[in-house]
Formats: sequence, C-alpha cells, structure tokens
Amino acid sequence: MRGATFPIRLGELQSLEGVFTSGALVDLTVEPMVDLRACQAWAYLAISALNRLAGFDARPAQGRWTAPEQAAYSSISRAAECRCSRAAEHSTLSEEKWRKEMRNKQVGYNGEEISICHQLTWEQVLPALPPEEHGGCIDCLHWVGNRTAGFLRDPHLLIKPEADVELPKMPGKIHIREGDQMRIADELVRRNVCDWIPLKSVFSVRGTKVLNGRFGVAKPTSLQDGRPILRFIMIFDGF
Repeated sequence: MRGATFPIRLGELQSLEGVFTSGALVDLTVEPMVDLRACQAWAYLAISALNRLAGFDARPAQGRWTAPEQAAYSSISRAAECRCSRAAEHSTLSEEKWRKEMRNKQVGYNGEEISICHQLTWEQVLPALPPEEHGGCIDCLHWVGNRTAGFLRDPHLLIKPEADVELPKMPGKIHIREGDQMRIADELVRRNVCDWIPLKSVFSVRGTKVLNGRFGVAKPTSLQDGRPILRFIMIFDGF
C-alpha cells in the first residue's frame, strides 16, 4: 500500500545500485570511491535491513520515493553521514591516540561496546535533554501488545511477594557533580521527563526504598571546552 513507509524503494539510490552491480569489488574499495559512495552505501544497507524487519524483501525495489519514504531516507542518510564523519575522524588518529581511545573502551560478552559511566554535570546534560514540547509526549500504550499494556497500566501485577525479593548487594548510585543534583532534577520535571512523588510512595522492600541510579553516557558531540555532551541515564538494578 503506497503512502506507507515500508517497503522503502530504491528512489535516488538507483545510481548507487547501478555502480555497485556493474563494478568490480577491487574498484569499489579504492579511496575515491569510498569517499564518494560510503554514506549512500550505509543508507542502502540500513534500508535493506529495515525492509526485512518490516516483513518485506530486503533489496529495495525500483521506484520513486513517496513522501514517507523520502522522510525516512532523509533520517537514515543523516545518521549515515554522522557515522561516516566519525570514521573519518578516527582514521586520522595517531597510534598514540588510538591506544588512548581503545583503553577507554570495554566490550561485553555479547560483543557490544559497554559505555563508560560519566559524572553528570549541568553543562553536559542540558544540550542532550529533549525540548519542553517533546518531553514525555509519547504514549507507549500505542506501541505495545495487550499483555504489556496491562502491566504498564497496573505495574503491581509484576511485583513479587516480598519474601521472594532479593535486593541487589550494590544498589544504583548517583554519579553527579555536587551542587547540580537539584538543578538537573528540576529541569527534568520542567520538561515533563520526570515528576515529583512523595517519598512515602516510593516502593520499598523490608523497609529499604528501591531507587534508581543515575549517570551519564557520552554522545559523539562535545562542548566547546572538549567535555562530551552526556545522555542522562537512569537505571534500576533489577531483582
């Protein structure tokens, strides 16, 4: 049904497919070709993956984009350009800087990079917060099945009997610069991301309040002084 986003067709990527299907692999991997086509190639792969996830053939079919397809490609293309620009930055790093970069990386058992926790500061958190008109505006009940929606409407259905609950040995910690805690908290409430609740309403187990930890994870962008802009992360140590 046209007017829907998926499957995304070939659109403006027709020339890319023509080049890739007619050229030899060795010719496609030379630096001038990579510089010219890398972002489009990443976007093509992303479209193929999304088509498959949406239940269609992965390879984009011939045809011009509709408005929803064009909007989707624009978003994918921006992400691909960001990815390629980061790769270009890293390719110019010296061996010493590469070593420093890799020392700050950790990989989990599933092969994914483990983000390093950063101390939250007002200056680093503020640029990454959603604008006021977007905070808390998505009704998640529109995106989940009936069973999940039932749990979201009545979270008490998920609570174990207190006798079966084992609290974590290391509860979540708040990693934040002294003096910035209330400033950041007030801003999260002002932007409708969070809300104040009475302490007596906080769930407790055998007299111990169950609370979230808070920390920051670096985004690719930085402040003018070089410090990374931080995503604000609240995480609960489940039990």
